[in-house]
Amino acid sequence: MKKIFINTLYITTAFIVLCALSYHNDTDVDGNLSFGFPFEIYNKAVRVISIDTHEIGESSNFNVSNLIADIIFATIITVLLFYFRNWLKRKKQNEPSFKSRQVECIENTF
Repeated sequence: MKKIFINTLYITTAFIVLCALSYHNDTDVDGNLSFGFPFEIYNKAVRVISIDTHEIGESSNFNVSNLIADIIFATIITVLLFYFRNWLKRKKQNEPSFKSRQVECIENTF
């Protein structure tokens, strides 16, 4: 149970980081607010419809299928990071240290 909780925490962290990196708030420039990576989860557009009457049109879109795809993507990224970390650990454990290589070189010279 603890391992599931920790893995869920890692996946949630990856999801939050990816969404935070993709956050675009250009409401001052073009009126768009969006986030989601690699797929856009939320988009809010604010447009001026009429300058004379100061009417403003607003639309927002939340896409559940893109949310699910982004969560799956965050899971894949998390799994790949764990495999890479474990590969580095195994490589470091299997690699002889610098001192042992020096001793081998000295022994081979005599």
